[in-house]
Amino acid sequence: MDNINPLSMEDFIHNGPLTEIARDINRLKKQMREQALMPLFTPLVPSGDTTGAKDTYNIKAAIDNAITFSATTVVLGSGLFYISSTLYISESNVKLVGQGEGFDSTHYATCIKWVGSAGGTMLEIAPISPYGHHLQHNGVNGIFWNGNNSAAIGINLLSTNYGYYNIVGEEFTTSLVNMSQVQYALTPWRNCQFNTISIIGTCYASNGSILKLGGTSVPDISNTSHNMFPRIDAFYGYGGTGGAAVDIGAADNNFFGLLRLWKAAGTNHTAVGLLLRASSVQYLDNYYNRFEYVQACSDSNGFGGGVWAQGTETETWPSYGNGIRHLDQANCGSAYPPVTIGTGASLAYEGDAFHV
Repeated sequence: MDNINPLSMEDFIHNGPLTEIARDINRLKKQMREQALMPLFTPLVPSGDTTGAKDTYNIKAAIDNAITFSATTVVLGSGLFYISSTLYISESNVKLVGQGEGFDSTHYATCIKWVGSAGGTMLEIAPISPYGHHLQHNGVNGIFWNGNNSAAIGINLLSTNYGYYNIVGEEFTTSLVNMSQVQYALTPWRNCQFNTISIIGTCYASNGSILKLGGTSVPDISNTSHNMFPRIDAFYGYGGTGGAAVDIGAADNNFFGLLRLWKAAGTNHTAVGLLLRASSVQYLDNYYNRFEYVQACSDSNGFGGGVWAQGTETETWPSYGNGIRHLDQANCGSAYPPVTIGTGASLAYEGDAFHV
């Protein structure tokens, strides 16, 4: 080493064999990253496997790669994908995007169909660590979700914030979209807030909802708030018993634009268009939600539909302070939708007259 002058030492450091090894490692890491990210930027192609095994594996792998390499978008190509178990997004900024959601199970560009066990969830976006951070800036767009009248939930959003979702789907036994919070503590908060979500859905053969908002079992503050729903368009309530197209539990200060809720003429005579739930727990009621326009028609025989603000006739704590800017009763034909305000509940709405 005594014979190496400073220039030779500098040359050894910058151009010696160790440096060349480091460069090889960096080139290899770059190549691995590019190969891993190929499914993210090159749309995944449906496998044609109707058992769901291949498509489930491929989509999960692409989501995992997006999480590992901090990518933002997993792209699905055109066609029909089959899944047999739940897809999970557990980190912020990851989005799942197809080529176009269409409007039903035969008219779409990209469709994901459930072929798993009854009662499953197709996609869950939620933090996985009991001490982790809530998620931010996730999204779903351009995919038709087919629950096959078997999956319970289409998209389950838990403790996610600032996301953008355009969701179209059909045939879920519980709900096309469910929003609530995880039941463990998150930092800094665990609420599901500040998302923008448009929904078009059909729950025709079952009594599932298009949207369920807010949980019903966590003794904590109302957990789904300050979200915006520009449009919800639903056809619901043919089979089953009871249920509601839009079912709002523990939720407050959400804004809804256009709600067009059409009750199917079938065997289910009691399904409600918009349900504002009362609660057995004080801080799990719903309040101060605002609706710009609501059309909640009964079916052609005059059954079901309408709006029900539950009061103490159902639970201890009534819904209160909710308001409908315009309740469209004129465009529901001969089936005049009922408005039911329960004992102790409050609902302001403007239809044929202004009611408080």
